This record gives sequence, C-alpha cells and structure tokens, in this order.
Amino acid sequence: MKRVGDVFWKYILTISSFGFLVPILFTTNPLFIVLFFTVSLASAMFWIDSVENSVFHTMDAAIARIGILSVLIYKLFINTNNLMLFSGMALVTFWFIYKSNVASRKKWVGKSHILFHLYSHLALIATGIVAFLPPLEI
Repeated sequence: MKRVGDVFWKYILTISSFGFLVPILFTTNPLFIVLFFTVSLASAMFWIDSVENSVFHTMDAAIARIGILSVLIYKLFINTNNLMLFSGMALVTFWFIYKSNVASRKKWVGKSHILFHLYSHLALIATGIVAFLPPLEI
C-alpha cells in the first residue's frame, strides 16, 4: 500500500513538468514556444505513470534531450547574452541530472531519485529563463 507521502513525491514531478512552460514568457521564437510546450507535455505524461523504460519514458527522454540540446545550441551560437551565467547554471543542472540518474539506478522513483530529478526540473526551468533574458549588467 502506498503512503500519501509517496504519492506526493511521485506527482510533484508531474506538477513541476508544467514549469517548463515558464521560459515561454521570455521568448517570442515560435520554435522554442512549441518546444517548451512539447517538453512540458511529454514530461507530465511520463510522470503521471512513471514506468521505467516505457514508451512514455523513452519519448520523454528523447524530447528532453532535444530541448536541452536546442537551448544549448541557441546560447552558444545564436544568443550569447549572459553566457557565463547560463554556463554556470547549465553545469549545476547537469550535475542534478547526473545525480538523478545515479539515484534512479539504485531505486527507481525512490526519494533521492525524485528529489534530484525535481532539482533538475527547477534548474532546467531557471536555465531556460536565463537563456532568453536580455543582457544583464552584473
């Protein structure tokens, strides 16, 4: 029998998946708008029923990689505003993704896996916002 806390931890990632829509507020590029909607939808659909290696898991992983790669290419080659800040945030984000992967191998949807994956969602959202900000005077 699942405890209420276990359900909360599982569905917090479904809820945080909708955060991938936030960077849309900072861009007018229709390709990125569609991309962020797609990433958000794929992630939410997967985390509603997070079966490891399922079709939704495979689709979510592929779409997430396309999204991350697209934003990286955009920042490195098209819009280099705030590149140092973006780079630092991207490194932190990749560390959270790595820790989530390590934790998921120990226990799929265990609390460590969920917590590191939640941190990666939040870091991806923040990094996505920074990707589209105008130059900051730091």
